[in-house]
Amino acid sequence: MIITATSRPDLPDLVDDTTYVMTVTDARLVEGKDYDDPDKTQHFLVIDLGLEPDAPEALSVWCTLKLGMTKSGVVSKLRQLLNAIAGEPEAAPIASFDSDLLTWAYPSGVVHELEVGNQLTVRGTNKITQSGDRRFTVDRFRPIPTPTAA
Repeated sequence: MIITATSRPDLPDLVDDTTYVMTVTDARLVEGKDYDDPDKTQHFLVIDLGLEPDAPEALSVWCTLKLGMTKSGVVSKLRQLLNAIAGEPEAAPIASFDSDLLTWAYPSGVVHELEVGNQLTVRGTNKITQSGDRRFTVDRFRPIPTPTAA
């Protein structure tokens, strides 16, 4: 199955460089066009994030199934997202990701599960697509800050 767009409505007017606490409202594996070779396909993990757990609007984030670094030297989007959900630093190494079970393991053996209700913070920017539409693109995933004792 090839999916090229989300069927859920976009979130209303998110502001550039603002931190938002978001909740995972859906996660699914899809096949889409390969970034490097548009004649080929690859698998993506698509995560829908909402400002409220039951809101119909969602921000769909497409992640390649890679846990390393991008060509530009940035931690992969999937690794950033999983580490944020687990409360780990952005670049913390992940030993494995099971795309069937949506679980990931750290070298220490600790295992986490990607599920509806997981929370994290995101920051991003609004970009104009080739079709002229405005689309909010996530630049960073971070764990939800832990409250400090007074």
